Amino acid sequence: MRTRVLITSVGAVGLVLAASASLASGAGRTAAPGAAPAVEAAPAPYKVCVTRRSGAVRWVSSATTSCKSGETLYWWNQTGPKGAPGAAGAKGPAGAPGMPGPAGSPGPTGMPGPQGATGQDGNIGPIGSRGPTGVAGPTGPTGPTGPTGPTGPTGPTGPTPTMTSVTSSASMGDTTKQVDCGVGKTAIAGLYSIRAGETSVVGGTGSTRYWNYTFAGGVSDASGMALTVICSG
Repeated sequence: MRTRVLITSVGAVGLVLAASASLASGAGRTAAPGAAPAVEAAPAPYKVCVTRRSGAVRWVSSATTSCKSGETLYWWNQTGPKGAPGAAGAKGPAGAPGMPGPAGSPGPTGMPGPQGATGQDGNIGPIGSRGPTGVAGPTGPTGPTGPTGPTGPTGPTGPTPTMTSVTSSASMGDTTKQVDCGVGKTAIAGLYSIRAGETSVVGGTGSTRYWNYTFAGGVSDASGMALTVICSG
């Protein structure tokens, strides 16, 4: 008896159910051969308890660490969309003014004004000496930089997606099968169940709302193959 495992787009593992209804390794579920498995809506992160005898799936909370007798715990994770950027922080206060520099040297002599009217002759006084030009003072230091404003608050966490499932089936001779999750949803995992003796090699990929199964060599079992796609959104 052969079993096969299908890797999903979020790291979950598709399960293979042989004729004995035994459960293969992975996170997910299968139904009994010939029957479409039913999957409940699940919270995130995703944990399920799978009945080893029948393959029935039961969603459990993310805090669950063990299942009931006769069940096995499986799980996988998915990160929600990134939250919107937080608002910009307030502008920091201006830095304190720098210390004033010393007085500069006297400016150049201005242009001579127009000649005034001739005054009366006065007494001749002594000629005074001209004082020296002062030295230019150094440039004052630059004031300190003001402190950085506080960081704005973190934006809110994006919404948690809702998990649903869509069931379908593949007929004998099929080489491909597309399952639609519906408008506004994203296909994130594809599960399937096969009988012992099935020779087809199953593969699958998700593309937006669709999950595309491939059956290398075609489905060989006359009873076909039960398919279940896990949808998010």
